[in-house]
Amino acid sequence: MCRFGGEEFVLVLPHVTQDRAAERAEELRHALEATLTRHGAAQITLTASFGVASYPHDGRTCGELVAAADRALCAAESAGRNRVHVSSPGGTPACTSYADRCSRGRETAQRRTPNAGQVRRGIR
Repeated sequence: MCRFGGEEFVLVLPHVTQDRAAERAEELRHALEATLTRHGAAQITLTASFGVASYPHDGRTCGELVAAADRALCAAESAGRNRVHVSSPGGTPACTSYADRCSRGRETAQRRTPNAGQVRRGIR
């Protein structure tokens, strides 16, 4: 696992089928959701959305795989967040760029919680 940027992380699961990768993403999502974090008097529930892509089904290069996973992530977020979405060939069209999503996400979080950067750290 490595940080890809902003609140996005990449997990590489070699020699794992797409179905097993989706199962593992769902396990991680449930584990995060079950983790209760406290900040002062506030209790924060962590949530995460996952986009799953597999080689060679969704791409043969790192760039193609990341693009497929990003499209799947966009689909997960568009469907309501806190879910796992598996890529499909030629599937969901790309939503906005990563930089635009990060910028919009920070602006939204700051409007909702003035000190959001200090209180909320999440995984998209």
